[in-house]
Amino acid sequence: MRRAGGTAALIDRGDPEIRSVAPAVSFDDQTLTYAQLRERVSAMAARLAGVGVESGHAVGLVLPNG
Repeated sequence: MRRAGGTAALIDRGDPEIRSVAPAVSFDDQTLTYAQLRERVSAMAARLAGVGVESGHAVGLVLPNG
């Protein structure tokens, strides 16, 4: 998802009624709603749990530069 020269921003939306459709994360020309972000986070949590990662375990990320 990272692109050279891009800027990521978290957008705070206080009203819980619009939170599922409101933009949560914006990066370059891509925006995820709170519902889409929640779905991706849940999928990643399930993958990690599937390989034995439990609450409190440290998880490292390896990402390309730039």
